[in-house]
Amino acid sequence: MLIVLIIVILINALVIAGYSLAGLFFPGVIVRDGEGSPITRVFALNGLARFLALLLVMFWAAFLADSTALIWLGA
Repeated sequence: MLIVLIIVILINALVIAGYSLAGLFFPGVIVRDGEGSPITRVFALNGLARFLALLLVMFWAAFLADSTALIWLGA
């Protein structure tokens, strides 16, 4: 059961990473007419900042194998 939670958390982290990096490098994919717009850059950096913090917490919970934290993060 614990390995399934860890796999779900890691897939969740990869999906969040994809959206964050797509927003940073290809903003037109996430926001229509977003190429070169300062608002799009702020959006992308905000997503990246949230992603990095969440990624650290996810990996820490997976490393400690804390099932309660993994259930909350997976949800």
